[in-house]
Amino acid sequence: MNTHHSFKVPGLVIATAILLAQPDLRAEPAAFTLQANDVIALTGGSNIERTRFNGFLQTHLFAAQPDAKLKVRNFGWEGDTVFEQWRDGGAAGKLDPSQSWQQQRDWRQHLAEVGATAVIAQFGQMESLAGLERLPAFIAAYEKLIADFKEDGRRVVLVSPIRFEKSTQPLAPDLTRNNPAVRAYARPFAIWRRNSV
Repeated sequence: MNTHHSFKVPGLVIATAILLAQPDLRAEPAAFTLQANDVIALTGGSNIERTRFNGFLQTHLFAAQPDAKLKVRNFGWEGDTVFEQWRDGGAAGKLDPSQSWQQQRDWRQHLAEVGATAVIAQFGQMESLAGLERLPAFIAAYEKLIADFKEDGRRVVLVSPIRFEKSTQPLAPDLTRNNPAVRAYARPFAIWRRNSV
């Protein structure tokens, strides 16, 4: 009986671990560093949301600063994009039952409530499915979202969108054909990086 289990480390985990573990060799802009008692908010769509199932990303963050007493809060949600992050807010008494799911998330409120000091955001992959003509709208919406994340002095790390991988399911669509658009949606990250976003 084979008791050896193998598992694939998601690309997002590797990219984030490299981002956090490696110094910026060009020394511009200043590298992100974790600080003692940081409360790190993970934001994004399905890729971030799914990190709650395996703990790899959180483990890498804790391992980077084992004595820092870090806290990680996962705000990732399937379907989140820079354009929409719908929630019901959990306040059942204040909801309109006909539209309870259609309440736009107030990031400033949510991040303040958990005491977030840093935000790791990963958007762009799903947005790229809308095509290159939506890229300017993506940039504008993400810049607004970044401003919300940075409120109250929070530090922000942007993880660029990852390419689609070919599905092993025979009836699933081949999303790898959208990878040129993913690359285009990743280009603004170089500009934001130079501007210390």
